[in-house]
Amino acid sequence: MNGAKLAIALLAVSTGLTTAAIAEPIGVGPEPDIIAQFNINPPGPSSVRVNTGVRNTGSSDESDSDDSGARQAGSSESTPVAANSAVFSGQSSPYLDDYNGFALDVPTEFTLGNNGQTSDWQGPILDGSGTLIYVNAAPIPGVPAQTLYDANFQQYQQDRFYTEVEPVDIYFEVEGQQPVRVPAFRAKEVDNQRGSRDSKLPDDIHRWHLFVFGNDRTYTFGFTGAFQTFQDNDVQALYEDVISSVRLVPIVE
Repeated sequence: MNGAKLAIALLAVSTGLTTAAIAEPIGVGPEPDIIAQFNINPPGPSSVRVNTGVRNTGSSDESDSDDSGARQAGSSESTPVAANSAVFSGQSSPYLDDYNGFALDVPTEFTLGNNGQTSDWQGPILDGSGTLIYVNAAPIPGVPAQTLYDANFQQYQQDRFYTEVEPVDIYFEVEGQQPVRVPAFRAKEVDNQRGSRDSKLPDDIHRWHLFVFGNDRTYTFGFTGAFQTFQDNDVQALYEDVISSVRLVPIVE
């Protein structure tokens, strides 16, 4: 049994889900309903503490589809140079959630909306749609992080709705110890609509994703905005900075 099938089988046993229910993506929690009004309803109570975090400094390694006819068109986004300086200051604040085991730096223009297993930060309205950063921390006990990474990475590489599916250096950080690299990768939506060769419309939602595996969880980070906003290169540099700040931390019950 290959890694992807093993992951699906283990997840079906540990969560009680059918393989069809977890097929997209494997072990990843439900994506928030991202629209201009930010209709996101995370499960469970809020248990978040906001503290300063430790930035990624280490480099040691951890020891331990939908294919419905869309053309793999790639992305026509410009190379990030700088976020829209008329909107974004370039300043951020550290955010740490040690109940769910992650931390990141949030741009000051983004305001915490929901928090819990799914947390989101709502940003400025650009091109008629809201910008949004969110994270879903889905518990997947008993399945090795590398197994989840391998299955999901393969799935996203084969999904023509995504491009630039690439490993990312993300670390598990404990104060006073050397950071440990955890399995993680990123992916961008292509410029065409899912299941079609037609380009997205200017006001269609466009997304980047970051997937991180550790703490017996799959973390799905989303970075969204109007397609036109990405075409204008207004948020790429900002979102790159947030991605580079993501880290996992020990969970405190």
